[in-house]
Amino acid sequence: MKLSDGRIIVVHQKKRMQGGVVREAWLTIDLPDISSKSMTWHENLSPLVVNVSNGKLYVIGDPPTKREMRMYGIPSPYYVCFAWVDGAFKRIPFEDVPSSIYLTNMLIEGFPPNNESFVTIAFKNQLRGNSPPYPDDVLRLDPNVRSFY
Repeated sequence: MKLSDGRIIVVHQKKRMQGGVVREAWLTIDLPDISSKSMTWHENLSPLVVNVSNGKLYVIGDPPTKREMRMYGIPSPYYVCFAWVDGAFKRIPFEDVPSSIYLTNMLIEGFPPNNESFVTIAFKNQLRGNSPPYPDDVLRLDPNVRSFY
């Protein structure tokens, strides 16, 4: 994963699927300048962004269905945002996410093809460029996008 400050890190992912839909996702992130221990994010969301701005780690997810949208209080815009604060991920309002990290940097489909266990940045960029067209709010966070639920 490439961060907006140019660093390249490895993010370990695990997902629980139900009927072809991501029901839970876990991300494990190692950034020694933010925490001496691995940081684990676990939510009922599809992660779109893992990034750092001004020394703070952010994870932004997307509720995959109406069920998760309701679970997270029908956020508007529909992204659910977290920052690493005092040793834990805390939910924050979208307005607190710096616009400098709006570009999504996780696999859009959320799954590596051919059951790959490791995806390079070059391969991820190739997938992103050759995939079917995605809405702009999936490629880059859009503060104006609203829930359709």
